[in-house]
Amino acid sequence: MSKTTTVWVWIGLFGGLLSLVACDPIDSCDPDQYFVAGACRVCPAESKSTGRSCKCDDPAKEFTRFTCRYRKGEEPPQVDAGAMVDASMSSDDLAETCGAYCGFLKVCIADNPAVAGAIDSVITAFGIEGDDATSCSAMCNEDGAEAANSAALECLTQQAQSATCAGNPTLDAVGEALTIIDNCCSMNASSSVCARLCTAVAMHPLVLENVPTCQ
Repeated sequence: MSKTTTVWVWIGLFGGLLSLVACDPIDSCDPDQYFVAGACRVCPAESKSTGRSCKCDDPAKEFTRFTCRYRKGEEPPQVDAGAMVDASMSSDDLAETCGAYCGFLKVCIADNPAVAGAIDSVITAFGIEGDDATSCSAMCNEDGAEAANSAALECLTQQAQSATCAGNPTLDAVGEALTIIDNCCSMNASSSVCARLCTAVAMHPLVLENVPTCQ
């Protein structure tokens, strides 16, 4: 092989490598996205993209199943329900909180087209039928009258305020909502609110898989 031919071979190989680098699919993702299974997915709000995965801001959590979850042994301590006896909400506050709670379940899970028709049994158990969340509100007001449920409802509605799942038509958004349920119910497992939620998510094995507290 002549020197000229050798040079062109090396140039061809080098050009091919540059082409592979330039065509790395990660380059097509936005800064807040990661590349997995042939597509760009948005990292949860509480994490940053590392290219092919996400890194959770909280060192006690790890990125798994599309969201940030507490590492085994790093879960926050459960709230003593007995300590919540004097923390019950007024009827007005309860009605407002139940509205926000049911709204969270509706916009982040029930209205998400990514699970349309797939988890209807879960959504019905939430007390949501189409655009009607009357049953959800009624059950919430019934359960929330117990002081032990105040902490669960406050946790769910507060975390929902900073969530990005509303209007996000992806499975990631559903995963974020289920993580909020898992986080709050891990701290308030004895509440009637979380007992109802766990009964609902248990209606579908894949949904239950994403809420370890209810397993």
